[in-house]
Amino acid sequence: MVWDIALTEKCLYFELILLDLVITVPVPMLKGAEFVKRLKGVSPGRKMLRIIYTNKQGEDDSIAINVKDMARWREVISEVSERNV
Repeated sequence: MVWDIALTEKCLYFELILLDLVITVPVPMLKGAEFVKRLKGVSPGRKMLRIIYTNKQGEDDSIAINVKDMARWREVISEVSERNV
């Protein structure tokens, strides 16, 4: 499944239309992005983009997704998260 993703000045927005699922992460909560092949014991057999953020409870959290132009999204999210430090 490929996620739709958008970055605005206020938030990173993910949408998986097939599951009617939307996730938003405020830009100040973004902590970084990296490539992974496994997350929380799940391995779909391909590289995913792991987005690391602080959740509403103030805890570190992450989501691994499959998006088009994964390398560019990792670069952009990493740049934005570096400004939050």
